[in-house]
Amino acid sequence: MNSLHIFDMDGTLVDNDCDVSWKLFLVDAGIAPRSDLELAQKYYDDYAAGVLDFREFLHFQLREFIGKTKEEMAELCQRHFDTFVRPKCRPGAFDAVRAARESGAITTILSSTNTMISDPVRRHFGIDLANGTTLELDASGRFTGGIAGLYALGPNKVAIMRELAAKLGITPEQVSAYGDSDSDLPLLSAVGRAFAVAPSGTLRAEAAKRNWPILNW
Repeated sequence: MNSLHIFDMDGTLVDNDCDVSWKLFLVDAGIAPRSDLELAQKYYDDYAAGVLDFREFLHFQLREFIGKTKEEMAELCQRHFDTFVRPKCRPGAFDAVRAARESGAITTILSSTNTMISDPVRRHFGIDLANGTTLELDASGRFTGGIAGLYALGPNKVAIMRELAAKLGITPEQVSAYGDSDSDLPLLSAVGRAFAVAPSGTLRAEAAKRNWPILNW
């Protein structure tokens, strides 16, 4: 192994925002109140505008995790994937993941969406690792509603990438990254090979300027 391929999840591997669909799933299942739908849209709009208060958002987003075990939440996260996410997996993403693994590279998801929600996506695509926002557990193994480490958004993705690359004994120049949004720009700018997947306007312009391949999966 002499390389690492990093895949953003929402908008890259899947044509979906899993933080939003998670709340849709919880409301449909009768676990969260219907009023959460309006709040979920507000936080998505804030994220798209680059003004998300992530502490406020995480307090809202992780409410249903509090006091639950990993086993309890893994079952719900799988149901969410099967219902809302599986139909929106991008076909071309499977080919990219397969090609990366056949080349001998390590593959990982790196998403601001927490790793409990992203892990079913990781398994479905056959990706080696799930990195990103990790949820905090208390001494009894139950979720606290907080996170352990960095919220994996924007520049924090660069820090996570550098730490992972160091553990694997490689440099950032040996890393390839795939992303779709402006928030992925710091990571894409910090690796050896960058790919823009169905990119937003600013990212599309930057990709053209830097001669990054633009992929339409």
